[in-house]
Amino acid sequence: MRSWSGSLLAISHANLALYRDGQLVDERNAARTDFSVPAKAADYRLTFDVDTSRILPFSTHVNTAWTFRSAGPAGTARSALPLLSVDYALPLEAANHPTGGPATFTVLQAQGALAQRVTTFQV
Repeated sequence: MRSWSGSLLAISHANLALYRDGQLVDERNAARTDFSVPAKAADYRLTFDVDTSRILPFSTHVNTAWTFRSAGPAGTARSALPLLSVDYALPLEAANHPTGGPATFTVLQAQGALAQRVTTFQV
């Protein structure tokens, strides 16, 4: 997952939680972390929740979730999962109303993962 930096996450609350076959594996109050998983394949769900209500008047909660099937690497090796995330910039004025300008979406790939080609994107 992309590393979030800067003051926004420093003064807000971020939480990552990893589920394996529906059971919580681990949860961290962080915007970026590593989780260890067993070598046996399983179904996973990774959730990323950000609460900026202390500093922003609108759009104060963002929830993102990825679901995937994966197995841990053999032995003590480490492997980055090729998860994608989407950043967005919406053309809104101070009262959270659209300005009529174009929305911008940027697809990001996890650091350390093999590059992937994005062939479609739908909103």
